[in-house]
Amino acid sequence: PRHRSCASTHRPPAFRWRGLTAAAAAGTEDTADSHPPSILLVSDLDGTMVGDDEATAAFTDYWLSRRAMAPGNAEDADDGSPTSSSLCYSTGRTLEQYLELKGANAFLCEPDFLICAVGTRVYERVGEDGEWVEVGGWAAQLGDGWCTDAARESAEGLISLFGESRVHMRPPHEQNAHKVTCGVRSEIVDECCASVNQALARSQVKAKLVYSGSGDWKYLDILPARGGKLESLDFLRQRLGFSRANTITAGDSGNDIAMMEGDHCSIIVGNAQSDLTDWYAQRGAPNVVKAESSHARGILEGLHSFNLY
Repeated sequence: PRHRSCASTHRPPAFRWRGLTAAAAAGTEDTADSHPPSILLVSDLDGTMVGDDEATAAFTDYWLSRRAMAPGNAEDADDGSPTSSSLCYSTGRTLEQYLELKGANAFLCEPDFLICAVGTRVYERVGEDGEWVEVGGWAAQLGDGWCTDAARESAEGLISLFGESRVHMRPPHEQNAHKVTCGVRSEIVDECCASVNQALARSQVKAKLVYSGSGDWKYLDILPARGGKLESLDFLRQRLGFSRANTITAGDSGNDIAMMEGDHCSIIVGNAQSDLTDWYAQRGAPNVVKAESSHARGILEGLHSFNLY
């Protein structure tokens, strides 16, 4: 099979063009039976896929056309890899919050999968009605070394330490058994992280901290050590049979850094927050593209750089 490099100046993973021979690529063969490579695209929602309705609509048109160009059946190829592409949104939102967003945004493309609550819940759309069902097996993996009560106590301890004017617990619907979230003032986020890490170490809880947001406040998420956007992405990728070379992520904020640290290609949209752009500037990851365009047009720009749009 033919390979396309993700970028012209580096050597990140290559995408596999199934059914496209060298003669077809050279324009000397009929390409009617060829089709785009099957990819798993995992995109953040707020600030990435949504935020500009025209850009969201342009992406939806692109993705629906890609679906239309896929083979007529959903069976795997001879090598066991998927023959059709899958779209997944990885978001800090809960399933209920996603459904509210989708109901209010007619331009948003319905995905095949959802990774919700910063990588602590995974859902798939099933049946003719497109019902969302939690994927079995993922949440069960998150309990190793984790204690919700201890995580919550460490977050509530920040209020005692810094005061209610600088720290608050987020509403109950933003919490779950594997995610504790609080809001902290941006100027104390490092101190808050240090305090929570110390408290969790005393309780022998295995956890990771993720913060994101712009302006005066940050979201601070306390997650199980085995949870998060990258781990949930890899769980879904392996479940679907996609290689890392055929997986792409897109995001705009600090909580997208984790899923961009994987061994696959990623897109940073042009309106990205400083947490993410600073990480990119320091790391200079060859498999990450920094788009000039904002929101969903930045995703399309990144896909174009990978010869996929």
